[in-house]
Amino acid sequence: MESSYDAVEKLFEHMACFVMRLKVYTTLRPTPPMQDAITKILVELISVLGIATKQVKQGTFSSLDLLVD
Repeated sequence: MESSYDAVEKLFEHMACFVMRLKVYTTLRPTPPMQDAITKILVELISVLGIATKQVKQGTFSSLDLLVD
């Protein structure tokens, strides 16, 4: 089983790839629906970071590694 640090690293790698793809949208002139979508995506990313932080503090983060495989 991976350590919490390995799981956190994997989570950040997945999020980095996702954010790099999201970056393309920020180079375009966003339409209102696109702005809404980008906002929702960023809110979810922040939410995931919050959940991960809570899990790490509780020492149970390694159980989340299944979500990022």
